[in-house]
Amino acid sequence: ATGRPIEKPEARFYKTGKPFIAIPGALGAHNWHPMSYNPKTGLVYIPAQQIPQGYIADMDELDRRKVLGFNIGASLNKTMLPDDKAAFRAAIAATTGRLVAFDPRTGKVAWAVDHPAAWNGGTMTTAGNLVFQGTSLGRFRAYAADTGKQLLDLDMQSGIVSAPSTFRVGGVQYVAFQTSKGGAFPLVAGVAGGATRKIPNIPRLVVLKIGGTVKLPAPPSSAALAWNPPPMTATPTQVAAGKAHFGRYCIVCHGDSAIGNGFTPDLRVSGTLANADAWKGVVIGGALKDRGMVSFANVLTPADAEAIRAYVIERSNWTKANLADSSAPMGR
Repeated sequence: ATGRPIEKPEARFYKTGKPFIAIPGALGAHNWHPMSYNPKTGLVYIPAQQIPQGYIADMDELDRRKVLGFNIGASLNKTMLPDDKAAFRAAIAATTGRLVAFDPRTGKVAWAVDHPAAWNGGTMTTAGNLVFQGTSLGRFRAYAADTGKQLLDLDMQSGIVSAPSTFRVGGVQYVAFQTSKGGAFPLVAGVAGGATRKIPNIPRLVVLKIGGTVKLPAPPSSAALAWNPPPMTATPTQVAAGKAHFGRYCIVCHGDSAIGNGFTPDLRVSGTLANADAWKGVVIGGALKDRGMVSFANVLTPADAEAIRAYVIERSNWTKANLADSSAPMGR
């Protein structure tokens, strides 16, 4: 054994010239959210994830040296979710998470808990034989550290990315964690986050103790967003150009295939989508720079911005006609 990964020749997509689907992809298998170690059980508790990613050798110099956008050394415009309903749903279903209790002495998994979605929270383990973890679907759970038996399951109303912490004040032990969903994966993945899109984003600090009586307030109400795409008037060439620019610069905040993630604006229902001048004012003019949407005038022309608008209009029409149940725009 060398300690190095056993490679598949197909993974060198830039040499083969053929597409390759890697599991895990650029977001890794477990290196984002904190893991924890319990010296009593000898186990490491890992918030693992299975997030596939396609790679294809179609990069040009803009992809290699982007000054704005998501730069992972690969092009994303040809590896977005496919225009095939069955393949689209299968790709989403393949994106999952797992809590793994790993024994570093034997190199084996002692126990594991499967999660239906990826990007779950970090773990914390205690001397009292407990492991705590929040999930991207808004649950906060405790397990027996030695067996994995679930001991606690609370609805926190919002996704949980952070790891819990514990402290003692006046002889009383508390467990604290933050709620809110976000981070690199849901930003870029959009609909690939699966059911997490429908979980509200409610930033809170939650502190628990045994015998605590405070209840969470009712979650804020949310109305369905009006989804009335403008008609398609652009040429296929213009839409294709818009897709390339979207994959290069926009996907990182507005989601794969322009399907929003529920905590940044879903461009398919943008108030500027039906108005070319308003759209250009945002993308080129920087009209919303004070809200985080900077001008892209240094990398895009007005014609490029219009091509992106054409692509988003096409995506809005296609997803409404084919995937309205799983990709409906979500309020923030």
